[in-house]
Amino acid sequence: MGWGKTIPDWKIVVVSDMRLGTIPVKILQHNIQTINSLNPDIALMLGNQFVVDWRDLEKTGYADALGKIQASKGERNGPARNTVLLSYM
Repeated sequence: MGWGKTIPDWKIVVVSDMRLGTIPVKILQHNIQTINSLNPDIALMLGNQFVVDWRDLEKTGYADALGKIQASKGERNGPARNTVLLSYM
């Protein structure tokens, strides 16, 4: 018994509970540099990401920073290009 399909050999980066709104944008930018240095195929953001209203991401600078996440096989689904964002909490 198995999965039935071959699981792709992808490098997946999972980021959880960043709680944006409680950290300076500079720390977020550093975290994104770390994510990008891992050369992920997909970056997933899970958990409680935002303490600010997600509609305020532009004016806080978080949207611009998140837009710099790079993932080779990701599909845009939020403010970060080539990144899958699963929750706006």
